[in-house]
Amino acid sequence: MNTRLALSILPPFFTCAVQWLLWDALKPYVWFLFFPTAFFSAWIGSLLAGYQRTAIAMMNLR
Repeated sequence: MNTRLALSILPPFFTCAVQWLLWDALKPYVWFLFFPTAFFSAWIGSLLAGYQRTAIAMMNLR
């Protein structure tokens, strides 16, 4: 497996952890974490990795 592709999975899981920890404080602005997650996943991996990681990040939104 490509190292960059493996590293591109970290932003969605990091975002999910932050959302769980700070849900009460971020509740109206949770979508704000979605955009950097999608950007950094695509930047680290590739366009295809960005699409896949964006789908993972969207599953984290409640």
